Amino acid sequence: MGFHSIQKPKDNQKPNLEEEEEIKHIQSNTILFLSETENEGIGTLYVTTKNVIWFSNSTQKAYSVDFPSVILHAISRTENSIKNENDIENQNIDFNFTSLLCQVRIQSNNNEEKKIDEFSSDELENEFKIIKFIFPEQFMKDVYKVFCECSALNLDPLTDSSSDEMDTNENPQFFINYNDQIQQMFENGVFDNSMQEEKENENENENQNQNENQNQNQNQNLKSKSKSKSKSKSKSKSKSKSKSK
Repeated sequence: MGFHSIQKPKDNQKPNLEEEEEIKHIQSNTILFLSETENEGIGTLYVTTKNVIWFSNSTQKAYSVDFPSVILHAISRTENSIKNENDIENQNIDFNFTSLLCQVRIQSNNNEEKKIDEFSSDELENEFKIIKFIFPEQFMKDVYKVFCECSALNLDPLTDSSSDEMDTNENPQFFINYNDQIQQMFENGVFDNSMQEEKENENENENQNQNENQNQNQNQNLKSKSKSKSKSKSKSKSKSKSKSK
């Protein structure tokens, strides 16, 4: 399907859902940027089990993108961020604020859809775009986590799961050239690695807990052994006393 505008419900409430589709997260006070200069204003972000949907608070504008068309999503962390919801209308917010960044496939009128590695370098700029959802920084990790969970539920039908059949030799620079802006962000360390760091800290804590448990078990074993030794000594002493009598 790809990223596209949709019709907002007349009641201006939650979006119409597909069969077996559920809303997993609602993020109010979310600004949508379609490019560096296209600020769609403040709205509400809905993350469902199948789509990412945004409704404007002040206009009839609304957008949707299915998860298989979200090529990349990441927290793009910068020096500027929204600290709380009260700041969202008071700050001069631009494209460079800390955001949830997505690279999305644009809805095409062409009936013949291609796999991502089948686009030429010239086609890529017109077929994909970067959008940003900007909202208070305190909610970034929660929304990112829901994105990851819902993305895992939706495999891209245009991406073969067998990596052996994906021939990148025809265009070895594909993953760099298809979007210079994304590549530069990686080089500049813009993308947030706190999720990875958090996982590493969890593993480290788990290892520490295991070591502590092992030490406790060893101490208990030593105590048990010492108790048994002291008991045996006391028994031997009592036996020797009885013999002497």
